[in-house]
Amino acid sequence: MAQGSGDWYSIRSKIPTASEFHLILTPKTQKISESRHKYACRIIAGRLLNWQADSLDKIEHISAGKELEPFAVAQLEVLEGFKTRPIGFVTTDDGRFGASPDRVVMSGNRIGITTEIKCPTIPVQ
Repeated sequence: MAQGSGDWYSIRSKIPTASEFHLILTPKTQKISESRHKYACRIIAGRLLNWQADSLDKIEHISAGKELEPFAVAQLEVLEGFKTRPIGFVTTDDGRFGASPDRVVMSGNRIGITTEIKCPTIPVQ
């Protein structure tokens, strides 16, 4: 499934995802996050009510990043000397957790490397 599609939003609304894991465990202190209960309620709503959060595509930085991503991917592939491919959503073998890396580098039939493509805004750049 394509990232940002209805199916993608649907599946990721029902399980904890890598991009939201900071709502369970804080990155710096590695302590249980105060936001965990609110996040758990979102997941429960996703499962029981087939509810999902709104799309982030309306945010200017996200739409600009998507527009620039093909150029950034091409540069990564040239500089690192490997080919990437887009991927929709991956889960653990038991399906309890998931992630949506921007691209992957395959190693045979398995994912060898996952990549996150960042296209910072001009002030950040």
